[in-house]
Amino acid sequence: MLEVSRLRTTVAFGLVAVAGLASVDTLARREWRPVAAAAALVIATMLATESLRRILPRPYLGDFAYVENTYPSGHAALAFAAVIAVAWLRPPWLRPWVVMLLGAGVVFVGLASLTSFAHRASDIAGSVLLTASLAAWVVVAGREPPPPPAVHDRRWQVVAGVAIVLAAACAMAAALGPAAWVGQLLRTGTAAAVLGAVTLVVSLHLRLRQRRRP
Repeated sequence: MLEVSRLRTTVAFGLVAVAGLASVDTLARREWRPVAAAAALVIATMLATESLRRILPRPYLGDFAYVENTYPSGHAALAFAAVIAVAWLRPPWLRPWVVMLLGAGVVFVGLASLTSFAHRASDIAGSVLLTASLAAWVVVAGREPPPPPAVHDRRWQVVAGVAIVLAAACAMAAALGPAAWVGQLLRTGTAAAVLGAVTLVVSLHLRLRQRRRP
């Protein structure tokens, strides 16, 4: 479990490093607004997760529950923010398969947080929602979204829809199925939910950009 925990940290900060490389490419094109928006999102995400974990009360879930508050997950929130930042920065090497690979990194961080018993599934879901909310606030503050990658948004909508349906099916099966399957179903459902959230956010930003084009 210790190796998994270390690996999730490596992947999370690896995604941040990818966002840093994308920032260098964007600055080379003398585009400052996307870099400022990406930096604001990552910094706000880190501050929000740390603040909420200190402020929010920890619910009592039994003697064998977590000793301290684990909501929300800093690793998952940071990884998700890094992927959104890369989509905003639109480096020359960004391709649909690259976005999917980055999304898979976010899913791995979420699953590793569960399997290493660092977080509950609700911690991961809360992190995704928190990061998506902060991203929306950054977009509103900037008055227009930073330029997204020039790819079709329809494929992202299909992937997001399938992932969300899978997550809902896993949640229902975990509630109604055998107790021995609950853990695996919850892990699969959490992975599908994170993947759906990643692709849905990318799709929404693409659609916002298309609507703002003259």
